[in-house]
Amino acid sequence: MRLTWRRSDEPSRAKRRAERKVEILESRQLLSGGASPLSYYLPTNGSNFQGGTMFPSVAPLNLPIGATPSQLSSLDYGGKTVSGVDRQGDQWTLTLHGPGSMIVTDTTPNDGVYNDQIDTIQLFGTSLKSSYLTGSVSPSPRVQSNGTIDFQHLIDLNGIKSIQLNGFVLVPSNPPTGAQTQNAIQLSGGVGYLSFAGIDNLTNIGQAYQPINILIGDPSTPLRVKPTIVVSSIQNTVLNTSQTGTETTPQITPTIQFLINGEVRNFDVASITSQSVQPAYQFEFPTVGVTGRTSLRAIAVGNLEVYGAAKNFTVARSSFPFLNGYSGVKYIHNAIFGGTADAVGLNSSGPIGRLTFLHGLGNPSGVNVTPSQYGTPPGLSGYPASGLLGGLVTASRIGRLTVAPSSLIAQYSENPQLIQRHQRGYITYTTRPGSALTSAVIVSSGSIGKTTIIGDSNQSEIKSGFSYTSFLAGLEPSRAPSHIGPIRYRGDLINSAIAATYRTGNGVYGGAGSLAGPGKIQGVFQGALYTTGIPTGLNHYGSGFYARRKIGYLPPPQRLTRFNNPLIGG
Repeated sequence: MRLTWRRSDEPSRAKRRAERKVEILESRQLLSGGASPLSYYLPTNGSNFQGGTMFPSVAPLNLPIGATPSQLSSLDYGGKTVSGVDRQGDQWTLTLHGPGSMIVTDTTPNDGVYNDQIDTIQLFGTSLKSSYLTGSVSPSPRVQSNGTIDFQHLIDLNGIKSIQLNGFVLVPSNPPTGAQTQNAIQLSGGVGYLSFAGIDNLTNIGQAYQPINILIGDPSTPLRVKPTIVVSSIQNTVLNTSQTGTETTPQITPTIQFLINGEVRNFDVASITSQSVQPAYQFEFPTVGVTGRTSLRAIAVGNLEVYGAAKNFTVARSSFPFLNGYSGVKYIHNAIFGGTADAVGLNSSGPIGRLTFLHGLGNPSGVNVTPSQYGTPPGLSGYPASGLLGGLVTASRIGRLTVAPSSLIAQYSENPQLIQRHQRGYITYTTRPGSALTSAVIVSSGSIGKTTIIGDSNQSEIKSGFSYTSFLAGLEPSRAPSHIGPIRYRGDLINSAIAATYRTGNGVYGGAGSLAGPGKIQGVFQGALYTTGIPTGLNHYGSGFYARRKIGYLPPPQRLTRFNNPLIGG
């Protein structure tokens, strides 16, 4: 017989729904209270570079008061999905897939809503094999906004496979007193893939400061994965409030550091520059004075690619590159720069497989002012215009080198009858390659493979069999057998030289006392040599190709035969 009697209270399913609703309300009441036990975690780190360690140590994690990792997953404050809307109406969502939980706090954690800049994204209990963190941003439907969300800290100590924060920009909170190193991103357990929209950093170098660190891996534990890092853009700006005049001193101390305690698989960045300055004020904020140094520090680098401009960017094992034989990375498989690379330093103690500069190495603006360059704003001038190196690359061997011009120069014929060939009143222009290397130095202690350079070289050198570490120590740097080529060079050499195991005499190529060692250069040169008495980046004088054995048309001396003259052929 079926029992039809029913209690007067609610069904059990309704009771379960009510219980879940009450739990959610209770947790939010804790967040809105003024004395909530869930004080948000503001990461502090007392790490430094003492004791001869390569990278700073990681301080132990301090959990929020009254909470444990097992309890955090049951709180509405953390969990799997967190979303919010900023004051402009941009809506953001963070979702953690797989094991683990997260806590997200904004800069006003006691108001109970996420409507301000994100302060900390902290992950707990994640897995290096199966945890994913994704983030997305929807632009505001009511006001014009850039559609991005700023965050200040990202922390995970257990390891995570992938972090993809689309539309999230790292805006570090650099303290006015540089008492402690600030780890804006701290992924001590490692990460397989890290991607976010960009970094926007402003550092006041007029007072004590510490660099902003993106830390991956723990020095005490070998990194089990090779991370891939993808950043849309890096804007690294410095400002000296203690100086009243124009700042022209280059920044050589890093203000943004990628500290990888292991090897990097891929490092892809759209651009590395400073914040843009309005044209009317560019003369007060020159590129050299306002661009901070961005440093990639790792054991080794697989693929390095900067799609746009790269300014004041270094790759090395230590914070200051080119110090000694131990300051460089083990190797760089491929390095590609799509925009103009200016003040770029690649310090490799081992080989570089493929090195490509699609828009030149060194900014030529302001170096040699020609009538066609009149009216160029002074703020567009780069490091060579200030008497500094436009680029420095060291390696034990370079497999392939390709350099394209930074710009094209428009010119017209010297024959008046050919100036207006098509229509009266319209000048017929033709283009030729501009500068490829400007105050640039590319050296290898071993050989340099296939080389293609299109454009002029100004105050630059390419040398094989040359030890840059010995050069800095005051020792004889040219000592090992080497070769360069096959090389194809289309452009002019202006106070520039390409040499293979060649010792200059009193700093002058081809001068008294010069010695050609066991070196060889093979290739074809299509251009002219110019020497005006200005030294190269290595403080040498002269222009041309120098080696004991040269195959092809490689002046000086210019021996024109039908076998090596490209104009004759044969």
